[in-house]
Amino acid sequence: MSMFKHARASGWRGTQPLHILDPRIKQAEVRFPIKEGHYLLDDWAVSAYEKWGLNDNGDGFEREQLKQAYKTFEGSWVCLDHENYHEGLAVGTNVDAIYTPQDYVKVLMAVNEDLAERRHPGLKAKVASGQISDTSMGAWCKLSICTVCGNRASDPSEFCPDVKYPIRNTIVCNAKTGWKEVVAGELNRGVVFFENSIITDSEGADGRAKIIEVLASKAQGFCRTAGIASIPGDRLYRLLRKEASEATGEYRMYLAHLIGQISRVLDQGDS
Repeated sequence: MSMFKHARASGWRGTQPLHILDPRIKQAEVRFPIKEGHYLLDDWAVSAYEKWGLNDNGDGFEREQLKQAYKTFEGSWVCLDHENYHEGLAVGTNVDAIYTPQDYVKVLMAVNEDLAERRHPGLKAKVASGQISDTSMGAWCKLSICTVCGNRASDPSEFCPDVKYPIRNTIVCNAKTGWKEVVAGELNRGVVFFENSIITDSEGADGRAKIIEVLASKAQGFCRTAGIASIPGDRLYRLLRKEASEATGEYRMYLAHLIGQISRVLDQGDS
């Protein structure tokens, strides 16, 4: 079994050529050519547990897990409010991801201005003014480990009482924790990031996950999210392969990338 997780910005930097603004943009364009009608957002996407703790959903992503998984952001969808049920809901592509010395993952989001404005009129202006700034990643996780008792769960039905509400995200101090104060929640393992959402209707679960900066528009015009749902890992793999067999173009390439990432995680042990 496996689980899906969701974690539910400052003015324009200028109009200089994109590669002058940031070398990352030039490198990203080699892998994901940035088309006309797109603007770029530099985003604090997800924070490392060891430094920043659990998010408001009680989910933690450990440093080593993020270092192994952060590149899975690249090629994944930019969505609005975790509406990622089919390809047509995507409004852009995450074109670059880096793990920073400050223990968080920074993602470069290329947003299709026309698509985004049709889905949420005024989005670009609201992001530029800081009225909309929260982001939230979508991730597939092979399993999670309880911070209190160490229970390992690959499906919500396997959760221990410590990670269920109202205990989740509260401080626990008992024999199970060695009488140390521990915030109850889950540490997620075997992570694959498959989307990154701009949150327009609420706040993200990771209070630090924000649009850091709006970089620029490409002067001449770009394009997957969650509550907790569960699905067996092997079934997810089969479903993705079936969809990939019927897909074409960039979407097929993206599905092939996601299938490869999930296959790699499934082949690993429950580390």
